[in-house]
Amino acid sequence: MRKRSSFEIFRNVLYALVLREVQGRFGTLRMGAVFTVLEPCLHILGFAVIFGMIRGGTVGGVDYSVFLLVSLAPFLLFRNIALQMMESLEANRALFAYRQILPLDTFIARTLVECALATIVFVIISVSFEWYGMAAGINNVLTWLIILLAGIMFSFGLGCMFAVVTDFAPQIKIFIRLSFLPLYFTSSVFFPPSKLPPQAINYLLWNPFLHLIEFLRLSALPNYKVADGVSLAFLMSASMLSLFIGLALYRTRRHELLRL
Repeated sequence: MRKRSSFEIFRNVLYALVLREVQGRFGTLRMGAVFTVLEPCLHILGFAVIFGMIRGGTVGGVDYSVFLLVSLAPFLLFRNIALQMMESLEANRALFAYRQILPLDTFIARTLVECALATIVFVIISVSFEWYGMAAGINNVLTWLIILLAGIMFSFGLGCMFAVVTDFAPQIKIFIRLSFLPLYFTSSVFFPPSKLPPQAINYLLWNPFLHLIEFLRLSALPNYKVADGVSLAFLMSASMLSLFIGLALYRTRRHELLRL
């Protein structure tokens, strides 16, 4: 029998973990798959209706619903990656009895599943908006993908940190989950930060999610103007730093994470 390479083992493990995640998320019933995709769709559409009624009109030259879509959908992806990774150790603990499976494999599998689900949701809502005459396309696809990748890297690093820290201090999980509620508003998901007073923006600029959302809007919406102080260098530095710290913490405690 031919000995498999390390890459082949990793590929097979990742494939099996992704299938396991999909089955666990969707369940054995078709309604499980429908609900998994429908829930974030209703989330985004619900906020679009509520905040659209409050604000009304257009933002940055586009319908407010489209403005919210290109802001909220990526933020939900980043949030879900970090929080799902935080829970992956407990959900897959029994699998670590197999020496081929490492905690990092479960992190990557959950990230891939979240990216796939977010893509499906984004396409469904974009097509729905186009059907009703609201242009929801991406103005600069390449730039948008690069910024999105930076956001995924940032969230993956956060997820690694959350998973390692909550492994020995599980009581802080509820605090981490609740912390994403104020991030909804401090990340300027529902409004352009350029409308805020300069004093408020100076504090919000410390939030990397704000930079992510602003550059995603810039690449997706034509004629959109980012707020003063938004920096691509800060965004990329935050993404690389988050990924470095997360992987460093994982490497430091990788043996403790394998306990059954």
